[in-house]
Amino acid sequence: MRKFLSDLFENNNSKRKIFFDIFINILILISVYTIIQEYIYENENELFIIANDVFFYIFVLEYFIRLWLCTTFIKDYKDEGLSYAIINKIKWILKPNSIIDLLAILPDIRYLRLFRIFRLIRILRIVRLFRSVHVQSAVERGFLILRSFRETTMLFFLLFFFVFSALIIISLFIYASETKINKEFSTFLDSILYSFQLVDIVDDLPKTGWGKLGSSLLLLVNMVFFGIFISLITTNVEEVLDRMKKGKLGKVNYKNHIILCGFTKSTEAVIKELLCNKKKKPKIILISRKQNPDITGVIYMNGDFSKMETLKKANISQAAMVVVFTEKLDDETYEVVDMRTMLTIFNVEKEVPEVHTVAEIIETENGDIIREKIKGDELIFKETLDGNLIASCVKHPYISSMIYDLLDTKGNSIKEYKAIELLNAKIKTVKDIKMYAIENNITFLGFIDEYKKSNINPDNNLIFSGNERLIFIC
Repeated sequence: MRKFLSDLFENNNSKRKIFFDIFINILILISVYTIIQEYIYENENELFIIANDVFFYIFVLEYFIRLWLCTTFIKDYKDEGLSYAIINKIKWILKPNSIIDLLAILPDIRYLRLFRIFRLIRILRIVRLFRSVHVQSAVERGFLILRSFRETTMLFFLLFFFVFSALIIISLFIYASETKINKEFSTFLDSILYSFQLVDIVDDLPKTGWGKLGSSLLLLVNMVFFGIFISLITTNVEEVLDRMKKGKLGKVNYKNHIILCGFTKSTEAVIKELLCNKKKKPKIILISRKQNPDITGVIYMNGDFSKMETLKKANISQAAMVVVFTEKLDDETYEVVDMRTMLTIFNVEKEVPEVHTVAEIIETENGDIIREKIKGDELIFKETLDGNLIASCVKHPYISSMIYDLLDTKGNSIKEYKAIELLNAKIKTVKDIKMYAIENNITFLGFIDEYKKSNINPDNNLIFSGNERLIFIC
């Protein structure tokens, strides 16, 4: 049941969640409509009352399901104790989205009369329309379109200035022609208001020929203005959508985002896993030379990621991590692919060395260059991984399933602690940590020291300094 509900509520790549989001958003719109009807018209319609009750029970059930799914209470209780498990639930309850959901439900509880005074607060449900990943993606794209209008800002300004000036001059002309014989134009303000209200080519309101001519010119100016304005907007939107589809966007102003360079099957798996993170979904920019990979949840940029110019468009200076994959086009050799990876890591380490880099490498020799000369942070050797895995299967049959289980992120097999969080008067050495792991039904795998060096199955007598990152299997 938990797996099914997680897929329905939290898996952004699930078709079930897409349909569920649509269903909930429709319910929200209908419920907001009934709330407005009830508040403005004091509607006591029995159908609205029943509908509100149904919506209330659905939203309450949804709230408690999300509360149940937000953390694994029993596991937290076994691992860290009751207080830790409760605090994790409270953290979810105090999140802005959770508070909005709760405030939208409380006024419907009949026994809490105090909250019924604030019945209009229920309209906060409409905020939930923007919580869907697909809606958020559409909103982000909308902002990109708006930012693109900067290129035509001066043109809009000149057009508006021309039309506004024409409107004032023609209104003044109508006023001068009509004010003495037509009471409808006793002031210049009347003439301006008439200009705004004009709907036909010729209007009977002006009494003189000059006045009617002015009204006709005014409408023509309006028609030209709105025609050009709509044409500019339409053209701009089409150009931006086309650039977005082809990945030809300008600089993206993301911060603390992840830049993925190259589109491969590994890239798809990484994106899928990152977007499944229910606690914090990272902002992702995908740079690829391949045309329109069409992956939801990421900003796609077409270009050569080995060039610093392309990386700057992805706002590399504000990124949290850069991952380079072995993207290979049909006419390229593996040497060329690795050279592009090395050049990309070199550019990143040279310009923004504080950004964490991960490089996928085909040839082991090229990895040595990145590690020793370029000082890249992490290297993944495709051939070495495959070769070592097969060799391990030859020596130890069926061990591959154990390794895949270890690497399976969905099961949260690997857990990390900072040593300083666990060290105390009783826990100082590796042996103490191993005893702690046994007591908590987990396995101590090893640690990564302050120099970023990994240590698997370290000596029992080794004393921790507090700067290590301890790795456990749960």
